[in-house]
Amino acid sequence: MVRRLRRELAMWRPERVEVCFRLAFDPDQDHPMHWRTDPAVSGGGVLADAGSHRLDILLMLFGRPDQVRARLGNRFHAGAERTADVQLDWPGLQAICRLEWGEGPTLDRMGFYGGARSLILDPLDAYRPGENPHKPLIADFVAAVADGRPPVCPVTEAALVDDVLVAANRSDALSGAPVRPWAR
Repeated sequence: MVRRLRRELAMWRPERVEVCFRLAFDPDQDHPMHWRTDPAVSGGGVLADAGSHRLDILLMLFGRPDQVRARLGNRFHAGAERTADVQLDWPGLQAICRLEWGEGPTLDRMGFYGGARSLILDPLDAYRPGENPHKPLIADFVAAVADGRPPVCPVTEAALVDDVLVAANRSDALSGAPVRPWAR
């Protein structure tokens, strides 16, 4: 899907991208996924958990944004956010991401809009319960090490996603003020 998306965007640059993600997630203390509600253990809430993968696609397609604005809220008792509204800006392009662990129908959509064109991926992630979505990435990493080649997901891309996550948290601490993702 990402390869096809790259081919489409090689011929057309959108002006706006909208990302919508919603998943019902409210584990009680005894739930095996409760650790995800504690940022000291999980690294963050819905933004780091689910949003990071959507940000990775945007950054792979458009590179480092000029600025990031974010508001994180509706936190679990341990502190991880349930909602994240994130805006990324590039020259001539803006991405608006609305991510939430909340009530309502499951959503996972990425739409690209500009001029008279639109391209909508819905659902973005066709995860099937029972399958491990990380298994192909781990297999590729093992093969890359054995073959002496870079993995399909290089660490430089992961570092860029982390820069944007840090910028989003800084922006939230500044009441949603714009932050440059490379300035610490």
